[in-house]
Formats: sequence, structure tokens, C-alpha cells
Amino acid sequence: MFQTGTRYSCGMMEYSTTTSTVSGSTLASCKAARAAATAMFEAVSPFRIGTCLIRSRAEISPVRVIRFLCVSTVGVYPKECKVPTPEEDGFKGEPESSGFGYGWSKRQAEVQARCYREEYGMKITIVRPYNIYGPRMDFNLETVPVVSSQIRNFLDAKDVLTVWGDGEQTRSFTYVSDEVAGMLLAVEKYPEADPLNIDTSEEIKIKDLVRLTVRLSGKDLQIRFDTSKPSGAARRCPDISKAARLIGYQPKVWMEEGARRTMDWYQESILASQ
Repeated sequence: MFQTGTRYSCGMMEYSTTTSTVSGSTLASCKAARAAATAMFEAVSPFRIGTCLIRSRAEISPVRVIRFLCVSTVGVYPKECKVPTPEEDGFKGEPESSGFGYGWSKRQAEVQARCYREEYGMKITIVRPYNIYGPRMDFNLETVPVVSSQIRNFLDAKDVLTVWGDGEQTRSFTYVSDEVAGMLLAVEKYPEADPLNIDTSEEIKIKDLVRLTVRLSGKDLQIRFDTSKPSGAARRCPDISKAARLIGYQPKVWMEEGARRTMDWYQESILASQ
């Protein structure tokens, strides 16, 4: 077992010391993974990853960093990528225009992680999440992601629910417990500075997601699609076969069950306190 004071580092939040046992081997979990299970993921500048890498490598570091988790994004993929999207498409062409700067900054973080692996032999894991959701996710109207926006919108709607775009665009949504489990597996089994899609292969149209959440709510709402608003990329769905092959990753919570759990939490924890 690792001595107290050893730790993993994560390129999205401050890192701390904690140990846990996974599949019979000792795994030190970074604070980001634990925080994800209780508070979802905070929005952190991708350049923070570089700072954490430098601090992790520094000779003056008071605690030796054993492994480093670089959390990248689906935003590295270009608009013209294959669907389902394999990891090798991550540096083909330009990131999609709607997230051009963000996508490039995450690509830069991945390159830096690879360089530290090659130069110093650091054990670094790179993961690319897709649209994480679940209990304790962000429901702030100014920063709300897709799943929570749909839950918030239909709960606030009286008679008509307005959805941006035509609803034909598809997305993949990863339940938070699957994402955290995948990250920990990747840190334990594949610290090679080689990206893995840690996501779900379930692809759903936005219009079907909206209808699902309305059905789960039990409300009688008319759904109106505002085609004057942007729809974003036509399709987003990862190829997770590499993660399945290399680390044994398989998501367990599908969209309907995850949406139900998230909705129940929102109604019990948010609405009940208002």
C-alpha cells in the first residue's frame, strides 16, 4: 500500500491524499474524482492542467505525485470526425468552431501531458469525457449543461416547452458514476499519456431526450422546437472500444435510468428547499 502522503494528481482541480483499493490493488484517488461523485466537475481553465503538471514534477513538491490524470474533452474533435468517434480523430483538422479555443487549449494540455510522459517517465492518464450528468450537477441557468437544462426547463414550463434547434442533433451523455469509475480504472490501468474516451456509446436525439424527461416528469407539455436557434454539431457519439479493450471499461447507467435518478435528486434536493 502507498505510504500516507503519496498521491495522484489531476489536471482539473487541486489534488490531495487519499487511498482506496480497486480490484485488489491499491489506488490513490485524486480529489477531482471524489469531488465528481459529490459535486460534479467544476469548470477549470485548461491551462490549470499545465500548472498542475509543472507542480507535480517540481523537485520542491512536498508530496510525491505517483500518477496524474489529465481530463480533456470531446471538444478536441473536429466537426468532420467519424461517428462513433475514435480517439485518433482528436488531432485531425480544427476543433469545432463553437468551441474552437477551448478545444485547442485541451489539445495543448494533452500534448504537454505526452511530453512529460516522454521526457520524465511520468505516469499520466488522459481521458476525454462526453457530457457528464447526474445528481448534484449544475442547475444554474447561466452555466447549465444540456441534461440539467432540459430538467430545469420542463419543470419551470407551464404549458409549452421551447427547445433550441430542430431536435434532430444527437448527443451521448455519461452518468457521473460511470465517468468516475472509468477515470479511476484508466488511472490504475493505463497511465500512458494516450487518450481514452470515457463515455457511453448510447446516442440519443435531443428531441427524444426532451420527450423522455417530459414523460418521466408526468407533466402534460406541448414541445416547440425553435429552428431559428442553433443546433450545434449534427452528431456526437464516442467509440469506447479502446477503453473497453485496454481497461475493461463499460458504462452501467443508461439514459432513462440516469435521467430518472437526476430528476429525483433535483426534485428532492433543489425544489424541496425552495
